[in-house]
Amino acid sequence: MAEIYSNVIYVDVKEKPPVGRIVIVSYPKTVSATQNTPFHIKFTIKNEYPNGRYVTGKIITHRGTVFKKSQPLLPGQSKEFDIFIPGDEVAEKGTYYWKIQACMDEWKVEDEKTIIVTVKPPVGKVIIVEYPETIELLPDEAVYFDVKVRNEYLDYKLVRTELIDHEGKVRRDERKIAPRTADLISFYHPAIGVEGTYMWRLRVTNLTDGKVEDEKTITVTVKKPEKPKYKVTIDYEGLESGFWGAAHIRNLEDKRVNLPYTIETRGYLVVEDVGLGFSRGSRVVLEFEYDHVNPIKWAWREFEYVCPPDCLVKVFKLVGWKINVPASWKKIDKGSVYLSGIRGDGTITLVFKKVLESKYREVEGTIVESNEKVRFKWKCPICGRVNEDVEDKDVLEYLNWKVARECWACRIQSYIVLM
Repeated sequence: MAEIYSNVIYVDVKEKPPVGRIVIVSYPKTVSATQNTPFHIKFTIKNEYPNGRYVTGKIITHRGTVFKKSQPLLPGQSKEFDIFIPGDEVAEKGTYYWKIQACMDEWKVEDEKTIIVTVKPPVGKVIIVEYPETIELLPDEAVYFDVKVRNEYLDYKLVRTELIDHEGKVRRDERKIAPRTADLISFYHPAIGVEGTYMWRLRVTNLTDGKVEDEKTITVTVKKPEKPKYKVTIDYEGLESGFWGAAHIRNLEDKRVNLPYTIETRGYLVVEDVGLGFSRGSRVVLEFEYDHVNPIKWAWREFEYVCPPDCLVKVFKLVGWKINVPASWKKIDKGSVYLSGIRGDGTITLVFKKVLESKYREVEGTIVESNEKVRFKWKCPICGRVNEDVEDKDVLEYLNWKVARECWACRIQSYIVLM
């Protein structure tokens, strides 16, 4: 009988790990840092695996401190890792060897490089960081301006800042400036008085170390206005005959003039105390405000009026006033208009509107309380306000219980009869 032989082979098949690697493809071999100053280190890592990986880039300092950043990388993808290093990590000057690592996840190191980090002391300086490079002035114009000086050192410095003008006159400021801090320094220079172009110098001296550290030049141009005089006409409209307008106008001298009026000036012009009047001699004083955003501004008036009860009262309100002046600069204050730097003729028009009129100003008052003092109320026939006043009882008896009072709202005087 033939013999039968049987051979059985067992094969153990295991999955082969994917071929690939996480590699650092670019990095700085040397890094220069300044003592106590934070900085960044940037390097690029590439995923050479056929599938995605979660990658961590690390910086390990000479002190053993680890700074890291993680992000996913697709197959074949490269990404930059930007690692922030705080200033206290480089507190001491010297040369140190740091490591850059590329890790799978956060623990498996797949690539590593060494970099040389050189820590140097800071290069300090006191510098002028802000100043006016050019200044334009009128002959009679003084100037104020600011200069910003910065101390770049890591310790306090005693700093002298000087302004040397075209005549060699020196104006100076001395102060201690904190490290890494800028101070604002103000300078004043009086009017030069003569047209021309002048060169001024700014100089900063570090008195602590005894050295001049920065200088700048300022070009100063002094010239008269393009037009030495400007003319402003002040007029009014909306008034009936018999009334007149007046204004207190200040230029180089104080004067009160009737409207309309034209004034020529080289400097500034102030219009204030605009008023109305009529033949009896009474005058309405108008107080006004000007809003530089809106060329028309409502105004109100005070009215001192002493005349018999049967005198016709006409109250005009200043509706608005228009300014049409091509000015390069205006300063507006309550009650006044300052115009300066005008380059041509201009006009100011006052617009009035009659709003109140009454011939009968004798009204009956109501007694609220009567002792030695009498408190009473009365309604103004002009504006309708209910006023409350107090008078001595013996005075009212002497006046036969008739007394004149001004309304608190419209300032018009009425005659109150108390029964």
